[in-house]
Amino acid sequence: MTTTKTVETIGSELAGRLSGDVRVDVFHRLAYSVDASIYRLMPQCVVMPREEADVIAAVRYAAENAIPIAARGAGSGVAGESLTEGIVLDVRRYMTQILQTAEDGSWVCVQPGVVLDDLNRHLAKWGRKIGPDPSSGNRAVIGGVVANNATGAHSLRYGFICDHVQMLRTVLADGTVCDFRNGMRPEDCLEAAGRRVLEGCLELLGPNEHLIAQAQPATKRNRCAYTLNGAVTGGVVNMARLLSGSEGTLGIFTQITLKTVPVEKARGLVQFEFDNFEMMARAVPIIVESGADACELMDKTLATMARDAFPQYRDILPVDCAATLLVEHSGPDMQTVQDKIAATIKATASLARQATQYLDASRQALLWKSRKDAVPLLNRGSGQAHPLAFIEDVSVDYRRLDAYIAGLEKISTTTHFPTAYYGHAGDGELHIRPYLDLRKAEDIAVMRQIAEEVFSLAWSLGGSISGEHGDGLLRAAFIRQQYGDVYYDLLKRVKSLFDPNGILNPGKIINDDPDVMIKHLRVESLAAATPFATVLHLEPEAFRLQVEQCNGCGVCLATAPGTRMCPVFRGTSEELATTRAKANLIGAWMAAESSGQPLDDAQLKQHLALCVNCKMCSIECPAGVDMSRLIIEARAQLAKHTGFTAPELALIHNRWLSLLACTFAPLSNWVLQQALLRWLTEKTIGLDRNRPLPHFERGSFVRRAGALLAEWSPVESPVDRAVYFVDSFANYNDHRLGRAVLDVLHRAGVEVVVPPQRPAPMPAFVYGDIKRARQDLAYTLRRVGPYAAMGYRVVCSEPSAALCLGPEMDLIDTSQAAYTLSHQTTELMAYLSELISDHPDISDRLKMPAEAYANKRIAYHAPCHLKPLRDTALTPQLLHDLCGLDVYDLNSGCCGLAGTAGMQAKNRDLSAAIGQTLKSAIDAYRPDIILTECAACKMQIETLCDRHVEVIHPVSLLTRPD
Repeated sequence: MTTTKTVETIGSELAGRLSGDVRVDVFHRLAYSVDASIYRLMPQCVVMPREEADVIAAVRYAAENAIPIAARGAGSGVAGESLTEGIVLDVRRYMTQILQTAEDGSWVCVQPGVVLDDLNRHLAKWGRKIGPDPSSGNRAVIGGVVANNATGAHSLRYGFICDHVQMLRTVLADGTVCDFRNGMRPEDCLEAAGRRVLEGCLELLGPNEHLIAQAQPATKRNRCAYTLNGAVTGGVVNMARLLSGSEGTLGIFTQITLKTVPVEKARGLVQFEFDNFEMMARAVPIIVESGADACELMDKTLATMARDAFPQYRDILPVDCAATLLVEHSGPDMQTVQDKIAATIKATASLARQATQYLDASRQALLWKSRKDAVPLLNRGSGQAHPLAFIEDVSVDYRRLDAYIAGLEKISTTTHFPTAYYGHAGDGELHIRPYLDLRKAEDIAVMRQIAEEVFSLAWSLGGSISGEHGDGLLRAAFIRQQYGDVYYDLLKRVKSLFDPNGILNPGKIINDDPDVMIKHLRVESLAAATPFATVLHLEPEAFRLQVEQCNGCGVCLATAPGTRMCPVFRGTSEELATTRAKANLIGAWMAAESSGQPLDDAQLKQHLALCVNCKMCSIECPAGVDMSRLIIEARAQLAKHTGFTAPELALIHNRWLSLLACTFAPLSNWVLQQALLRWLTEKTIGLDRNRPLPHFERGSFVRRAGALLAEWSPVESPVDRAVYFVDSFANYNDHRLGRAVLDVLHRAGVEVVVPPQRPAPMPAFVYGDIKRARQDLAYTLRRVGPYAAMGYRVVCSEPSAALCLGPEMDLIDTSQAAYTLSHQTTELMAYLSELISDHPDISDRLKMPAEAYANKRIAYHAPCHLKPLRDTALTPQLLHDLCGLDVYDLNSGCCGLAGTAGMQAKNRDLSAAIGQTLKSAIDAYRPDIILTECAACKMQIETLCDRHVEVIHPVSLLTRPD
């Protein structure tokens, strides 16, 4: 299927037909060319429909011009389900409305772009939820959940989503819209095209009900190919069921009505420990037949990784057993749950060596989270090979799990791939991801060999090649072998019935190419990239491997409370703003540079500006991709050709502007408040005129600090020696903060010095001016470095400074002096906590009476740059211990100023959008005082607040009154 039209023509013609966004530039097409699979297909066009009419128009255009079209949700599928070389329909961008909810919450109607977890939060008001719970629920959208016929850890109780679908409003291949339900006859449909497919389904599937039933595998967890089983019963067509799991190949959903289920009134967990897999496998049928809601496996390998990476799990995850099963029971009350658990423990007593009950909700949540946190650790390797999802969806009859594991062990021995076992044991499904390097032809051959052997093993045990993750490109070539020629021909006829011209997501589910599994591999272009000389101290090969490390899982699309990655995506909802899109663009840039056909530098720089160096990806990305490091390198490379913009230069050299303002303060403060000057500043150097600049002090605190310390009596028998690294804000804008830091350190018994220093060059570093960053750091190394070499701690009250001088230092300077300074650098509140831990009597010296803050509502905002350094809960806890204060943690994401990005006029709306969640939290709590360690956060919070709120550094609560 081809068209002679250029992408520009396609884009312009489509743009004239619909109200949504149409994108044909190479950057958007690259971003949508990948998902969470191993494949890449470059689309011709990306459409972001705003309404159903846009979907209809796009489908009709595709039909008229013989262009493939595929709907896309979160792009979190691992089988390449939503990839196409034609038109991509991104329903996640705008089609996000919850349209209607039953008065009792028993059903809900939504657009396809609604995120599953968001929908469940909405339904919680009725004590209801959607039954199936795929692990990707924090970003998976309902359209994708239904198109994939998803399920989850609780499938023993809730089955597949097809069991919960009531109605699917569907755009057919000719643009006709039909409301499809279960139990339909042709005359129930008003549209001729709808009647035609209903009649065809009755003719095709009715006479073959017995064949279809006989072809189903023994495993209950089978979503391979179309959901033909139960699609026609008693002379009616269950269309909602049939379309569920069709991966957009039969129609595109614009509205989805789902039945909901009540949230369990009582739940309990029991964790079983086993000495070997045989005992574990024998226990699974007993547990399933006990009526368990969930039965999840984690082996010793994964449990050990989780214990090593996360200290909070060390007391709940055993380390000296071969495997654990986490089993959940629910009921109308806790006594019923306890009785079920007791019966299950008794029934498995001869198999499990230990059974531990967890009835407390918080402990149960911790156990479930331990599994969710453990699995991504498999992706954090540093070698050439990566864990690949291609046999991870196999499901067998749960009563044959022991034979399946034995067979897997044999295959892994002959093909030399390591195994870690985890997954849905109660459904006979294990998620196994062999480590392979698909840049190597031999590893591609091994992938195919492993797939063929594991699939054959599964079929011999009553299994399926697809238990929950879809067929897509990955498993399409094996569907004929699972079901046989007659059944496969039936599947092809169903596809032709709905989509006679083959425009709807072609190549998925139905694909007769035996080699499709190993075609269109995404690593091919990156493998050809030639290593280049990096500006940062980052090995070229390590740079490329970090880019490859991104597997496209889409966690960076999640917007769940308590998480932050990625703040720019949260502010824009644009795929290009996601961490994975940035990784994809950098990979494409590397490959294009090597091919001699480079991408447009200016446009690439513009898109990479969507990273604000918040560092949240370094913490929350399951694959451990620190995208900010990669982007800073790319910016440094691009700057050789593009230079720096006026606002970038102003912010890079802000030290000189601050020195000038301090020299003429307080006059400069009055001047900087004038509307005309602000307007001129925006027009000339691009700084936002609506962003109030901070107050400037007279002179530099660094120069005054020595005299201040001289006024105080020397510390006798100091507990430690420290350099106070003042940084910009305390030095130029808030001398009271600098004084507070010195006061607290002095009372803590620390001998403090404040040598000459320059502010941490974070703006220069972030914008890619590495030469300037190195010059400023070299000055600091000459003045502060000798103290670090003598064992002085370098204490920063500004988290960004601690980050720059600490973890980021090795990118800028690899000298021994830099290494020493980096390892001696610490953040202020963490340092105080460390001192108190080592010298408990210090707490008595620092305690301050809480009376001064009586009847004050105090809230805390944790800066993004603090999170890579330490647990941010430390600050409220420390203030509680020292002052008896109950500090409310706002826990509402990035403030939106994002370092200096929010200072630029072009980012005005983005900054406000990112900060909206924090603003809502502040408005809801209505604090009198907000604490934050970050000066930029302080500025943004003062802008966000509609009323006067005092915003101060936490150390200010520990200082003596003036």
